[in-house]
Amino acid sequence: MLGKLLRKLGGGEAPRLEVEGVVIETGRHQPRTHLGPQQPAEEAYVGLEIASARLSDGRVLAPAQVVPAEFSGPVALLAPFEVGAKVQIVCSTLTGREIAEIRRSN
Repeated sequence: MLGKLLRKLGGGEAPRLEVEGVVIETGRHQPRTHLGPQQPAEEAYVGLEIASARLSDGRVLAPAQVVPAEFSGPVALLAPFEVGAKVQIVCSTLTGREIAEIRRSN
């Protein structure tokens, strides 16, 4: 709803958070939900030491502004992105920590 409103007001897509850094921790977690008795699917989490952060509209952020530096996504991310890997992550939203895209960086 908020994303739709922002797109209408700004005329474009709402900015997304983009970070680059080194993976310092990975694991699995069970997201919390209050949407009934069904438990959500298990997710992977990736903790980063962030080297740079920006928004998809070009604004630059200080790495210290991204707190916590932890991101969630499919469990399948655990194998290809181990601790010590340099990665670029694009989040699904500006404030969310859900991984929309992840790739290795140099």
